Amino acid sequence: MSSNQWFNVAGNADLDDAGEKLPNFPPNGRFQVRIEGIRVFTTRKGTGAAVVEVVVLESSMAEVVQGSKYSVFYNLSNDMGPIDFRRFVGRVCGLTTDEDITAKINPDVMERIAGDEQGATGRVMVVHTSHVTTKKGGDFTVHRWDPYAA
Repeated sequence: MSSNQWFNVAGNADLDDAGEKLPNFPPNGRFQVRIEGIRVFTTRKGTGAAVVEVVVLESSMAEVVQGSKYSVFYNLSNDMGPIDFRRFVGRVCGLTTDEDITAKINPDVMERIAGDEQGATGRVMVVHTSHVTTKKGGDFTVHRWDPYAA
């Protein structure tokens, strides 16, 4: 089974309940967030995608205000999207190495975290963002997730 075949199609995921597209995090920040939900869906182009919706609890950047909603988008149809999303799920589960994530994050765990059960909802995490330039010269924001330690 490929790493993006575990999910159920779940509607138009990059829209919050009010029907508005949520903003993406800017690069070069640190944000303490609470996960509000994870939506996995098929885009209008027929590709797989996932969106993690969060509420900001603390921010290192003045323009990212406490209480605001943001989202992180994963394209599950490109080379890195399924790997990055699986890494996110692993970090939610407290795993720290790619070896542990590869060994322990299976389709059942993915479904429990991002499926109907929404096992990550309410979890507090820290998101670190950084900027990279793609091979094609475009801008890309990398998201590194860590469990929040009080």
